[in-house]
Amino acid sequence: GNDSRNDCQVMIPRNKEVTRKLFFDDAVTTNYYNSKENVIAWLTENESNTSVHTDNLVQPKNNSLEFIDINNTDIMILESPVDYDKTSTYNQNAVLIEIPYDFTLQDLQNITSSNNSCTLMPVHNNSGNIIEPITNLELTPAKTLNSNPEYQEPVKIVINGRKQGRIIVNKKKEKQFHKNHITSEYVFSNNCTHINNNKNSGCQISKLSVEDIKLFRNNLSELSNKIDQDKFILTLLLIKNPERTDRHKSERKQRNVIKYYIPNKVGDKIPVCLKIFSQVTSFSPRRLNILCSKFLSTASSPKENRGGSRKIRNSDEVSTSIIEFISKLKCKKSHYARNDSSRSYLPPQWSVNFLFEQWKKKRICINKPIASRGKFHSIFTGNFNLGFGHPRQDVCSYCSELSVKIKTENDNEKKEELSNELKSHQIFSKIFSKTMLTVKPGSINVSFDMMQNQAIPKLSVTDTFYSRQIWLYNLTFVINFSNSEQSPENCHLYTWLESESARGPNEVCSILLHFLGILEDRVRKESSITVLNLFSDSCSAQNKNQFIVATLLYYMNTKNTIFERINHIFPVRGHSYMPPDQVFGRIEKCLRKEEIIVSPHQYYDIFKKFTTVHVLNKYYVMYDIKNIVKTFMKPNVIKTTEQKVFTYYKGIKTVSVSSKYDNNPSTTQTISVLKRGTSLTVLDRKTILPKVNYVKPPKQNDVKNLMRFFVIPEEAKEFYIDIFKPKEPNQKEDDHEDENDIPVYNEDTDF
Repeated sequence: GNDSRNDCQVMIPRNKEVTRKLFFDDAVTTNYYNSKENVIAWLTENESNTSVHTDNLVQPKNNSLEFIDINNTDIMILESPVDYDKTSTYNQNAVLIEIPYDFTLQDLQNITSSNNSCTLMPVHNNSGNIIEPITNLELTPAKTLNSNPEYQEPVKIVINGRKQGRIIVNKKKEKQFHKNHITSEYVFSNNCTHINNNKNSGCQISKLSVEDIKLFRNNLSELSNKIDQDKFILTLLLIKNPERTDRHKSERKQRNVIKYYIPNKVGDKIPVCLKIFSQVTSFSPRRLNILCSKFLSTASSPKENRGGSRKIRNSDEVSTSIIEFISKLKCKKSHYARNDSSRSYLPPQWSVNFLFEQWKKKRICINKPIASRGKFHSIFTGNFNLGFGHPRQDVCSYCSELSVKIKTENDNEKKEELSNELKSHQIFSKIFSKTMLTVKPGSINVSFDMMQNQAIPKLSVTDTFYSRQIWLYNLTFVINFSNSEQSPENCHLYTWLESESARGPNEVCSILLHFLGILEDRVRKESSITVLNLFSDSCSAQNKNQFIVATLLYYMNTKNTIFERINHIFPVRGHSYMPPDQVFGRIEKCLRKEEIIVSPHQYYDIFKKFTTVHVLNKYYVMYDIKNIVKTFMKPNVIKTTEQKVFTYYKGIKTVSVSSKYDNNPSTTQTISVLKRGTSLTVLDRKTILPKVNYVKPPKQNDVKNLMRFFVIPEEAKEFYIDIFKPKEPNQKEDDHEDENDIPVYNEDTDF
């Protein structure tokens, strides 16, 4: 509220039990709410607690807030933001609320009861700042901390927190522990000077054998705690007052008599002297005297009084306040994790320090004691398994577009319609994720996706940043039988180079046919599997086109397959995160540790750690499928924008498409995509594509310039020779679907 617009501000006493205290008319702080509507809703809901009466409004004197007494004011409306520095007039029981600039006095009167009225009081800014800026006041969790709809998960208390506590070694305690420790290894030597044959002697050590002493010593050594040792020793002591005293000394200091015993094998207590008892037990005479004196004075067993924290008044209340504050926050799970972990994530712009400042301001506003930043951090990490996410780079463009429209729309009906559309879009995307992770009996799920292009050579010199490099492509398939692990056996990565082939329908269809053959050989033993579910993104240049449709129809009608049905399922636009992305994440984590990569084999070695690698012209080949498909497929038959599931049946030459994931017949239609009189067997005559170099001359020049900074390894010499091969005379410019020519996402196509 410190801009040049004509804003209003409301001051309300805190004892009115206000549920929401601040509203901002700022693009940064009102991402998901309309300020004007919020104020109306707030005043409407809390009218009974914040009614406006004319006689309660205090008129300013001399048109200056400096002389206004607002102690008895229910609501105070100011024409412009407060900008004074007279703290004597600041009402400590008031909370400042900013009203949007387009919120008029008539709007306020319309939402209050007819018995109430409002008065607009002008304020002339002649002094300093009476109240701290609106952005520095208390930020309520309901408005500021929980306004992001992406974060809706409740924060849960975790016993062990998010990390194990540090093991702090106290050298003094360690020394005392070793001092109190009694070892079982002990060699007894009788050093007693008493006359053993005298029956009246206080020490009868001669009645104890070496085995008796050794057994007693072993029992004592099992007690590592000092208190346990003291309790055990007390059972072997007889403490009493002396039987004879000197009657001539009436004020003699209190004395006591102690008798010591060591048990034998049968449990009889044999009296011994202090010297022998101290020697066998390793208790010093001083420790024994202190133990006996405390027992006589307290008549109770020993208690541990050392250590422990000093109790601070209101300490428990402060700790509870911190826990409640954090528990009211909203978080979300990471969709990058394969399994559900206990770690949840808060918005990336937050930090422990930011949350501490919010909690501190809240406590100060209600005049409650606060804690140190260290205590807040200790509770945050010790009671919750929370982290802070990274700024998102894969946000759905459709969600962002709708969010902007909702914020800028003034028509309430239109705004509600957009909000419902956004909710429906997000719910629909979750259905795809749930379908992809659920493996029904008799079916198998396979998801595939292309990884980000990898550059060769990858160098650390600055020239690399300004140079074009050769692309290494890869297409990865992840098999999910029934919550199976993402082991190399279940992850197949197909890789090829820009100097070998393009990146288009021919490559994807050829790889898909090869992978289906491998999958058939693997699951043929499982006779119960009859349904294959394929999951991929909706990129029209690679996955959602007539060439993939023709390839799967060809496979289901000409191959002796065990699958009775293949479902090709596509995600909601912008929500295409799939299991291959998890594999890519593990690969990229290893690639970040490599400073220099100048050979494709270096990539292959990293890929092999997580996947089964298939290299072009070594394990598979590329076919010319694109030109053959154009001869028998009808053009512009299916508009793919709304279609989410393509279904192919064994022996049937039509394809079923559905706009829903529930296989509802009302949303499913069967379409004939083949031209009349054509046969799918024409794909049996597909030819192998030759190795073609698609590296353009400008990129060749950049690579040649970078070759000054490294030595070509022996296994990569053929690769660098292929880079500089001239383009074939009959090669067309549009044969190579370059990375920049393929749309990242495009569903609005027909085939």
